[in-house]
Amino acid sequence: NYSNSSKVAYLRLFEGDFGNISVNGSGNIHQYHFSDYSENLFKIKRYEYDVQSGFLYIASDKISNISNLRFYIKNKDSYKNDSKLSYNSNSVIGLSDEIIYDNNQFLSSFKIDLDSGSDKFSLDYEENDKSLSFYNFSLSSASSYKLYDCRFGIFGKFFKHEYKSLTNSNLEDRDIVKISLKPDANYTVEKKISITQSFPLEYYRLINISSQRSVNNYTDRVVNSVTDIKADFNDDLYITGKMQFRSYFRSYDYDDKFVTSFVIKNYSMGDTVSYKIIKHFFVKLSNHYIYEEFGNFNYDNFTENPINYKNHYYTSVSFLLERIKNLKFRLEYYFYEIDSYNFNQDDFAKSDLTKVYISHGPKFGINYTLNNFHFFSGLDIDNFRFNQRQIKFRIESYISFD
Repeated sequence: NYSNSSKVAYLRLFEGDFGNISVNGSGNIHQYHFSDYSENLFKIKRYEYDVQSGFLYIASDKISNISNLRFYIKNKDSYKNDSKLSYNSNSVIGLSDEIIYDNNQFLSSFKIDLDSGSDKFSLDYEENDKSLSFYNFSLSSASSYKLYDCRFGIFGKFFKHEYKSLTNSNLEDRDIVKISLKPDANYTVEKKISITQSFPLEYYRLINISSQRSVNNYTDRVVNSVTDIKADFNDDLYITGKMQFRSYFRSYDYDDKFVTSFVIKNYSMGDTVSYKIIKHFFVKLSNHYIYEEFGNFNYDNFTENPINYKNHYYTSVSFLLERIKNLKFRLEYYFYEIDSYNFNQDDFAKSDLTKVYISHGPKFGINYTLNNFHFFSGLDIDNFRFNQRQIKFRIESYISFD
């Protein structure tokens, strides 16, 4: 297993503080070998290069403009006994421009993104060529207004994506349109308690150009309500809480009887409490509950025929000890359970338990940092109980330094 990674960056500041120009580049090469029981030798080689340049223009204390140009290429080659089996080549060139207005109380931005590229494949085992070209175009805007301890914001984005096959077939050709909108509000009390309420909305439309696949054309609609609370009372105690209500609707163009159209409801709530019991010793308790429901949906009557649902339960308690200088010890134990039910189709008030999934186990970790030297080693033990009991061990260690 061989790998190499390199990065280079250049920044030039203009006189008069009216902007700068930057160039960033990175490269990664990864190659590994393996053999099977027939002593065939396989080799996988990957490399990717990413070059970006940016220009920041500061017109005044309130107005600025950011322009970026990017070129990206990625390639993967597979060999068997030194003979090439397959390849995948991906390249992208992109342009973006963003104008920003900020007077400390009101901030607004408008951004345009455009990128185009290709994704080329060798023939797969069915001798299908899935090579294609694509382009993406998006317009996005964000605004926020601060009034005393409150901040009101809104973000919107229009995204257009198009695939075009590089062969004579249009079987893989498709268009995608995505529209998202996210209004939110934040209230802060004495920089200790922060409450954020947002309503993310999404619209997603997939159109297959080929008549053979047009039956799979669909539209997604997502409605969210997210409440996020963070309380940082002092250096010893902080509390977080999150509550989310999410409904995901999908309708197919030619599903007149609404057999395949569906809705997924996901309601969740969770909290975390962290407290420093004594100096250098912390304890953290986390809990999370999710209710997930799946059912067919009739868009004419806007009614649901529920089919099944799941209850997710997660809890964990962890301890962190920083007794020795530059050395940290972590101990955690978690428990995760999923109960799956099927609705009684004659009486939706009744349901039958179909399966139970449980995983739990301890996690140990040690972390040592000295100047620019960092060392970590950890052990995770997972006990699974589904159709049969399984135990999984995972050991991870790494060293990094500058």
